[in-house]
Amino acid sequence: MDIEQINKQSEQYITKQFEPGDPHVFLQGSLPIMISAPHTVSQMRNGKAKKSESYTGVMASLLHKNENFHAIIKTRNVMDDANFDRHSLYRNELISYINRHSIKLLIDLHVMHASKSNILEIATGNGKNIHGQWELINEMTTIAMNHGITNIGIDHKFRALNPNCVSAHIANQCQIPTLQVEMNWGYIKTSKENHQGFMTVYEFLKNMSDLVTKEIAYEKIYEPSIISR
Repeated sequence: MDIEQINKQSEQYITKQFEPGDPHVFLQGSLPIMISAPHTVSQMRNGKAKKSESYTGVMASLLHKNENFHAIIKTRNVMDDANFDRHSLYRNELISYINRHSIKLLIDLHVMHASKSNILEIATGNGKNIHGQWELINEMTTIAMNHGITNIGIDHKFRALNPNCVSAHIANQCQIPTLQVEMNWGYIKTSKENHQGFMTVYEFLKNMSDLVTKEIAYEKIYEPSIISR
């Protein structure tokens, strides 16, 4: 996908977010990985409007189309926040979908402010949301570094400790490892001249399939290990 296509799809999420239709869509894949984008359109949290993170929806749809990941994308603003509200149709339907399709890993995508020091932040709920499988994080960090992403925070500014977060809620209800991945806006935003940052993060995320395949093939039991967090 080129710059024009990325920006066009992003703009569609922003301009059509209040039109009638389903509040979210599921894209069925073949690999047991679920990409979640609950903030693709704007949200309402505690009575305050929050801007859309439209690039998360673009990233999720790309990972579905090209890599066969499953995806759920928020498409309509119905004055809620699926990553915060105590009750959420988005999370309830996601639980049912994960159970029906035997999903092994959930990655919940978000965008953080460009002023943050890291390119990526990975929130694990201090290990609770990954059920103590710290080797997943070690391997993810290695994959990121192999793609030139060296500034990575683990449970640093974002931890996904709120039980109403998508990742925390799914980890608890479905008993699978979940990750909240925050992407730095300053790194992934595209321009007429460049979309290298966006595609670098895309390449990193698509390699998550290697982790799930390895776990299934070798029935690997992850043990806690020392990492920077």
